[in-house]
Amino acid sequence: MNSSSFQRLSQSIEALRFPLILFIIFLHCYTSTSYVVRGHDLYFRIIYPLSLWIGETGVPAYFFISGLLLFYSRKTYGQKLKSRIKTLLIPYLFFNSLILCAYLGLMILGKPADILGKDLADYSYLDYLRAFWDRGDWNQGNGAPLLCPFWYIRNLMVLAVLSPILYYIIRYTKLLLPLIVGIFWINAHHSAYLLQSLTMFSLGAYFPICDKSPIELFEKHKAFFICAFFFLATMDYLHLFVAVPFALSFHRLSLVANTLFMIGFLGGYLYRHKIYSSFLSKSAFFVFCIHYPMTTVLRPLFQKLSSSSDIILTMLYLASVICIALICILVYKVLNNIIPKFVNFVTGSRG
Repeated sequence: MNSSSFQRLSQSIEALRFPLILFIIFLHCYTSTSYVVRGHDLYFRIIYPLSLWIGETGVPAYFFISGLLLFYSRKTYGQKLKSRIKTLLIPYLFFNSLILCAYLGLMILGKPADILGKDLADYSYLDYLRAFWDRGDWNQGNGAPLLCPFWYIRNLMVLAVLSPILYYIIRYTKLLLPLIVGIFWINAHHSAYLLQSLTMFSLGAYFPICDKSPIELFEKHKAFFICAFFFLATMDYLHLFVAVPFALSFHRLSLVANTLFMIGFLGGYLYRHKIYSSFLSKSAFFVFCIHYPMTTVLRPLFQKLSSSSDIILTMLYLASVICIALICILVYKVLNNIIPKFVNFVTGSRG
């Protein structure tokens, strides 16, 4: 990729860092409360575009970006792994340790400290180690560590270790790997963390490995990508009202289309028109790290108001997203002013 194309790609990614984290907050504010508001069909139809169509795009898009950046880097394999220790492993251990300390605090206070059906008091040394990996339940690749959203970082670290193997597979088979794995992913009737990770990471890796630019590809076939984006978005939303064959496949394909659309068009548009904040871009990873525990506070609130109208629940959902995002940003700003070196360390030098 020439320097001009790479600069445009970097600018697009820079502008998208915080919006993608906001999408993840949209998702988790829904998933944390979905079971207490069952039966509110209008509420679900209203928030679906934000909570699941846009919301579920955040992590696949970040896997795609991670694949792009890892293979565009000119560092050696050893240098890349050393860098990932700082940018991924240290934050992973620190924030999961915070959650473990919270559970230990509950146990000391005599409160229930149950993790996936097992009391912390009954934990062995192996259980503590597994808590940092999948909390004792691999769940067909859908297990998550103590801080659940960090399954993304766990999988990303594994993919970084396996990157030389992925490089040679993609170098000689082009898009075959993401296509084959992607077919399994779009038809997997479960969360499919492993399949999503490999599909989107290898799809992102394809561009630098095969010397392609996603920006140039989008511009060359702009009409096709825009039509695919709107078609898949329509089919994804339509299944809420009528029976749509292969609804899950349309939904997962829409996540791929959303990712390409955002990187190929939206990110560049936001950057060119200065509709982004460098401060928010820097805060994005910290917000990702601390937002999820806050969403658990919403469960009793939604449970108390579960008999309210769909409009009230929708307003509460939107208010929850805004409040959690603002609190996370405020915490980041305060800590970054007081202990900037520490914040920079625990966020992998992103502060």
